[in-house]
Amino acid sequence: MKKIFLLLFVSITMVSCDTNTKNQNDTNDPMSGYMVGNDAKSDAMVKFTKAYQENNISSVKSIFSEDAVFHINDADVSFDDVNQAFSSGHEYFDNIQHSDYDVSTMYYNDGKIFTNYWYTWSATSKKTGEVLSLKGYCWFKWENDKVVEVYNAFDPTAYKEAMTNESILNLISTSVNAEVFYYLSNMGLTNNDIFKKLRVAHKLKDEDIVQICKLADFRVSKSEINALFRNEKHPKYMECGDQILRNFLNGLIIHLRGPAS
Repeated sequence: MKKIFLLLFVSITMVSCDTNTKNQNDTNDPMSGYMVGNDAKSDAMVKFTKAYQENNISSVKSIFSEDAVFHINDADVSFDDVNQAFSSGHEYFDNIQHSDYDVSTMYYNDGKIFTNYWYTWSATSKKTGEVLSLKGYCWFKWENDKVVEVYNAFDPTAYKEAMTNESILNLISTSVNAEVFYYLSNMGLTNNDIFKKLRVAHKLKDEDIVQICKLADFRVSKSEINALFRNEKHPKYMECGDQILRNFLNGLIIHLRGPAS
């Protein structure tokens, strides 16, 4: 019986020593600390994201320091840039929401404080009615109770595509008649397809297109124009980028309506 009590005492002592050692190591480890999910800083993150969803980011500017830096994927921007860019999304999407989100703030032993936020972004395209959904991650870095740095990561492919297509179609609507615009806007067309149909709609020759592009201070050669209208399998086929199409549309507006007064 004495041996059993002795063995139990030794075991408890060893566990106690191991726990104390672990706690000391955690205290000394700068990457250790504690995490909470219901503190004021976590609430501030949720407040910021709700302001974005409500298109009212300016209302939470006080959360951030004056020189706070925002890393949006690979771009470094200011609060005003974020406000403008994120607000512009509401021009192309309805019902922007964050769902399935998790938020917590990590207080590290070296004094650093980070709030982490995982979310699912979703919205409905105003043009197509399609519901887009993507995963995202964001963190705030805090100093003196102000956010001094922000990182937000998400795959922007579908988001940018929806905005680009919508903005181009808006521009087309000012330069072609309603019947042609209705036809174009309800088809899944590439930039080359749109360019071809506009050329036919306005009975334009390659030289006409060159001159129209010049009206928008954009230079393009007849050979380049010809390459845009070739079959995709032709060795000299060239994909029409947004820049070419956008400048052509700007020139077409001037061609049809005259320069802005």
